[in-house]
Amino acid sequence: ESSECLRKKFSNRSNQLEDALAEEEEMICLSVNKLDFDVNSGVSLFASIHVTIKNVRLLCLIINLISILFKN
Repeated sequence: ESSECLRKKFSNRSNQLEDALAEEEEMICLSVNKLDFDVNSGVSLFASIHVTIKNVRLLCLIINLISILFKN
């Protein structure tokens, strides 16, 4: 094959590789963004569960205190 033909093939291959890499980078970015979102959601969920548990404990303490006060 002529050098011009080889040069075109190499150029086409190079462009295909660049396109494939660009798509891969985009997919990785999307995955990382989704991971960030999932982590943030998980942290928010954990925080709200933690607050709920603290509120339930506080409510139990108040109920116990009331029952002790009105027992006498």
